Amino acid sequence: MAHELHSSNSIRPRGTKQRQPGMSWSPPPLRSLKLNTDAGVFNDGTVGFGFIVRNEQGQPVFAGTKRCKAPSANSTMLEALALRFGVSEAVSKGLQIMILETDSQILARALQRETEVDVSTTMIVADILAEADYLVAREFLWVKREANRVAHFLAHCNLEYSSTHIWTNEVPSLCNRLVLDDVRREPLNLVI
Repeated sequence: MAHELHSSNSIRPRGTKQRQPGMSWSPPPLRSLKLNTDAGVFNDGTVGFGFIVRNEQGQPVFAGTKRCKAPSANSTMLEALALRFGVSEAVSKGLQIMILETDSQILARALQRETEVDVSTTMIVADILAEADYLVAREFLWVKREANRVAHFLAHCNLEYSSTHIWTNEVPSLCNRLVLDDVRREPLNLVI
């Protein structure tokens, strides 16, 4: 198969469309993990949280959903609660995660200490930062929803009120296609 070299020093098959950064999920560096989280609000006044931890090959390592009564909160606080849920579960498993991603730009900037949020959200951000030390987390990143599709799906798929579901080395079967699509859409990354 013919290959072409492009500027990021990786090789991709000729004819493979180069994706715009942030438009789809991208893997973490070799031998590291990435956590994506999201929150979703349901019509019945409940909120769903979802997270997925994946390795550099895009394979699920750990995933979870939680649904509970929605607190009086803005979207940034709900996204922070979703991230705290994912971080807490990852810490409980002893995972070493390098990158944490959210589709809330305000939350990502608050975690990077680039902006301030309301007092209640600030307390949740402080919790996340304290727990993230146990994960060896090095980056808190904002990604577009297109790059956070699996976590978004997980946040919306738990239909049982007051329940938490956790998966190890897999995701719910309805989510498999999204995971596979993320991996297939990723250009071949070979270190040269």
